[in-house]
This record gives sequence, structure tokens and C-alpha cells, in this order.
Amino acid sequence: MPYFQTAEEAEAHSRNLANTIIKVEMTKRKMTYRDLVAALAEYGVTEEERNLRNKISRGTFSAAFFFTCLGAMKVKSLDLTHWLTPLEDQLADIRAIAAGEGGVPQTPAQQKQRHEDIEAMAELLGVNPSES
Repeated sequence: MPYFQTAEEAEAHSRNLANTIIKVEMTKRKMTYRDLVAALAEYGVTEEERNLRNKISRGTFSAAFFFTCLGAMKVKSLDLTHWLTPLEDQLADIRAIAAGEGGVPQTPAQQKQRHEDIEAMAELLGVNPSES
């Protein structure tokens, strides 16, 4: 059985994934939308803060804009393996890491990025990783 029942579901999931990744990367860097506007300006991209916030919230932007945002934030690598799992599994991972039960062993760099992503995701979702 496919993960999504319709193309619309897949597209909605992809929009949500893209805007969440941008928000998580901003959170990891303690960037505001104003900071991202300034960083994008260095790339020659002119955005108003309000418009940028709305664009990211909707997730209605091109792949080129997504990668421009990542570049402006100086994202050097992006491991999508944990992003492509259902939210329930991600929350279980957050709680397991908080409890010191970690997952499958990874390289130190992968472990660090995964931990940072999960902490930022938990902060965005208002989830306390230690709650069961």
C-alpha cells in the first residue's frame, strides 16, 4: 500500500516537509525571519519579512528557493533519512534520545546532526522530548 492515497496528499506532505526543514534549520541557528531576509539579500534575493514568513508557512515555494534559503543559512549538509518517517516515529525517536536510549549507531557527524534536528523539531512543535 502506498504511503499516500493521492497526489494531493503527497504534495501537501512535501510542502509541510519543506517548510519544516527551513524552520528547523532557522531554529538550530537561532535565526529569525528578519535574519533570513538579511541572509537572502546577500544572495540577491529581496523578500519582505512578512511575505517570507507567509511563503514559508504555506510551503509554496520552488526547490530553487528552498536551496537558496539553505545556502543563505549556511547549511552544509542535510540528512533526510529521519525526515522521511511518520511523525509518530519521529516523536518516539525524540523521546528515546531524551531517555538516552538512542537509535541505530551512526557516524558522529550523523548523530550530531540528527540530535540537533530532533531538538529543533521538538522546540518547534512545543514537545518536551522527555514526556512519554
